Amino acid sequence: MTHGHKDITERAAKHFDKVTVGIGVNPDKEGRYLFSLQERLHLTREVLKDILNVDVLAFRGMLSDFAYENKYPVVVRGIRNGKDFEMEQELQWAIERQKLGIETFFLNAKQSVSDVSSSAVKSVLKEQGDIKPYAPLIIKQAMEGRLLGQYIAGVT
Repeated sequence: MTHGHKDITERAAKHFDKVTVGIGVNPDKEGRYLFSLQERLHLTREVLKDILNVDVLAFRGMLSDFAYENKYPVVVRGIRNGKDFEMEQELQWAIERQKLGIETFFLNAKQSVSDVSSSAVKSVLKEQGDIKPYAPLIIKQAMEGRLLGQYIAGVT
């Protein structure tokens, strides 16, 4: 989870009584995730724990099925740039074709996080760069531990 993900979640939470962040499992990426599904759920919940109307759930399969099965009438998607918009628009049209009654709302990323992607964060960290501007502290620490073998040791 990046600062961009958190920002979209915070902004969505201001406009909806309840927001559920869905952590999807992409079959094309299985075995390539940096963290297990349980770890991703835990980290995301930790980042978002102060937003009281936000819940975090995992799902397999299509986002539209997840939304429909859980009776979520709206899917909120963050847009960083034109490329994201084109991809998300295709997804929206696919959801529309299913005639499930699910609306897609797009939130534009703030300029300060519009260039942040999960893969870019991993690339910066692999080159020993500082990812603090891109990811919350708990994510930074977890990624440093997993990718670089660096762990915080408490000193008293």
